[in-house]
Amino acid sequence: MTLRRLPPLAIALALVAAALVATVIATRHSVNDAFATVGDGQAIAEELDVRADLSDLDGPPTRRSSTRSSRRIAKRACATSRSSTAART
Repeated sequence: MTLRRLPPLAIALALVAAALVATVIATRHSVNDAFATVGDGQAIAEELDVRADLSDLDGPPTRRSSTRSSRRIAKRACATSRSSTAART
């Protein structure tokens, strides 16, 4: 039984394919990490906005003040989501 020798072009193509697969896997991992980091940053920004809104209250929240604050926060959130959606397009 004799073994056939692989042509150098076939070996080169296999090595290029392996490098491409390794690059895709590394890029996917980096993109997933970046996506998680951006999500965490947005969550922290929203938390700081809510804390700032709560610190604007004159005293402990009442039903009336919390309704006004909720409306103000909802309006701000809508404006923020619209501006971020416009920035993405």
